[in-house]
Amino acid sequence: MLAGASSLASLGCQASQRVPPVLVGPMRVAPSREAFERLLDGARAAGFSVEDADVVAGRFRVVSRYADRSTRIGEHAFVVQCHQSGHVQIVAVGPRVTHDGSEYVMPPGLRRELVALSQVLTRATM
Repeated sequence: MLAGASSLASLGCQASQRVPPVLVGPMRVAPSREAFERLLDGARAAGFSVEDADVVAGRFRVVSRYADRSTRIGEHAFVVQCHQSGHVQIVAVGPRVTHDGSEYVMPPGLRRELVALSQVLTRATM
């Protein structure tokens, strides 16, 4: 799922971590409204706040609870995209997230939340 990323300490702060794109699945059921609702329900049951759910596009946004000295809760999010192949892609977005080649660079706390969300969505695809 996620490749291990090393964390470095720099001036008392942890450095950003590189994370490959997160892809979970495939879902055991064919992509459908019910499968989409199962993902939404799984995220909500785990305490995540879901916004902008679009069943036709197969996409929704999960509000991150991550915050640090330079950002507030809600400034980061995870975009969850369901694909016709049955796989689900999760991408972190926000002010401290950058894209570098085939990887995303983000703070360690945001990466931990991404891992937790991917585990929730993996269980929901089973």
